[in-house]
Amino acid sequence: MRNALAALLATFVGGLCAAPAHASDLRQQVEAYRVAHEADIVGQLVALTRLPSVAARPQALIATADKLEHELQVRGFETAQFTAPVAPGGVRRLWCA
Repeated sequence: MRNALAALLATFVGGLCAAPAHASDLRQQVEAYRVAHEADIVGQLVALTRLPSVAARPQALIATADKLEHELQVRGFETAQFTAPVAPGGVRRLWCA
């Protein structure tokens, strides 16, 4: 019984010690991905910030919401768009994920 408890404890402690190594490995993988794809990531961000999102231009605002929704969906996010009644100075369409 004592040997079984010692083996269980050793396995548990070994798993705890391995966790930081796994996190470090994951961090390195993420950093490598970021470096390899940085130009594309920045390019997508620049394109997104250039899309109009002004309530005074409702059609442009809807197109921007559609583009953002598409970009999130291709990355696996579930999205939905909700339309609000038109109000003076108000937003016509709201986007939520």
